Amino acid sequence: MDRPTITKRANLSELNNNQSSALKTIVKNPTRVDEVIAYFLTPSLAGTAQRAAAKELELKKEPSLPAQASTARAIRRARIDGAISGTSLYAALPGAFVSAICAQVTLVLEIAQIYGHDPNDPARVGELLYFLGKYKDIDSAYSGVELALNPPEKEKTTSSIYGLLATIKQLPELAGVTFKSFKSATRAQKIKMILTYSCMVLPLVGIPFWSYSYSRQTRMLSDAAQNYYGNPNSSSQKVKVNYGSRTFSLSDRIKVGLALASITIILIAATIAIALSGLGLNHRTLLKLFVGEALLVVFSIRLFWLTKTIEFQRKPIH
Repeated sequence: MDRPTITKRANLSELNNNQSSALKTIVKNPTRVDEVIAYFLTPSLAGTAQRAAAKELELKKEPSLPAQASTARAIRRARIDGAISGTSLYAALPGAFVSAICAQVTLVLEIAQIYGHDPNDPARVGELLYFLGKYKDIDSAYSGVELALNPPEKEKTTSSIYGLLATIKQLPELAGVTFKSFKSATRAQKIKMILTYSCMVLPLVGIPFWSYSYSRQTRMLSDAAQNYYGNPNSSSQKVKVNYGSRTFSLSDRIKVGLALASITIILIAATIAIALSGLGLNHRTLLKLFVGEALLVVFSIRLFWLTKTIEFQRKPIH
């Protein structure tokens, strides 16, 4: 199948490594931050992906074997990034966040190279966003990248405040996919979302939870890429997407258990805070501490939104 070409990179080839050009493009079209960042990020990671793929292919000639080795390496890295993200070291959180994004993008480009697809081809940008579930079919993903790089006039006339809010909202979705909105979710989905978010409050729960979550997402992304690139006749129908199931898997039950444990710990922490209020801390100080922690939790919820990706149906990889 012939891939539609994304022509904009040819016009901006001299600006691929220029961060200011990416920012200018985002300002022009703040509602498509994911596409712009992916577009400017992939060229800088393509070389790393090519070298890693060549090294794996030297050791294992069958494409599925080096792809599995690359996946195993990416999963180990994802566990480390997830463990850091699950701690209370908020200063280290952005670094782990960016590291996870780069690792996932590199993995997709590496698998593409292993199966004979050029990582420098702009088509990889659309495919990456498709694998992550941002688009329901590959053609829509290609079109979305084109619109992000060359938005129509009506999308350019946005206020500065709207652009800032749109950027904050869209940025964390680069390496993941947004769930259904809370309002449109079913009761079971709402309960699951609330319980999942509560896992981010304390390191005791967050470290193992996010380490598992990052590695699981990396595995699903690898499966999607191998299913697509591993089939010579791949088309937009080759990667099947399951947008949700009413049944709870073992991993879901583990998450619920961790969430319940974190809620219990939160209640204990609240009780301790109330007790400390009688030790000389005034209510204003306690309020500041509470508001500060609440803001960190809200920020983390939005940031970690990307780690919750849709399920790709597993297929045998030939």
